[in-house]
Amino acid sequence: MIRVCFVGLLLAILCAACVENYGAVDSSTPSANMTFTKAYDTKHVDWAGGIQGFDFSDDGQCSTMKRAAVLTVFSDDSKTRNVMAGRRVTILAFSTLFRSGVVICPGGLCKELMMCQSGLSFVPEQGHRYTVTQNAGLDSKICPIHIVDDATGNAPASAEHDFHGYCPEA
Repeated sequence: MIRVCFVGLLLAILCAACVENYGAVDSSTPSANMTFTKAYDTKHVDWAGGIQGFDFSDDGQCSTMKRAAVLTVFSDDSKTRNVMAGRRVTILAFSTLFRSGVVICPGGLCKELMMCQSGLSFVPEQGHRYTVTQNAGLDSKICPIHIVDDATGNAPASAEHDFHGYCPEA
């Protein structure tokens, strides 16, 4: 059972490496900071582990999607990126969580594997700091993504939810 869980987690991590990483914004470019935060708790539930990833595009239409952060049970709880301000950005988040008793059932995986995606877009303001989380529910395929402007504690007025893991129409 543990071997199946480990193999599943390894495959999820390897798949996370298939997207190019988001690079740093030039220091002369107006920018904002965005912190991507792990939003599942493995200390108080029966999850054996998981992965949350955040893909990012600064063209607003996903044509240049890059990996902004990958957060696992082995990584830090958050990752901060400097992003271009004043242009609509798109964030696609995905979560894959594994329960401690992963089993293979006829026709696929049983409830011991939970996967979901969600997305949002917004226009970062210069000098602002934002926190992005995707709340991964225990028995739900619904994992809402949230963004908060750290200065106000509220979502940016320009935020548009939720693409359920798909890019918005052009």
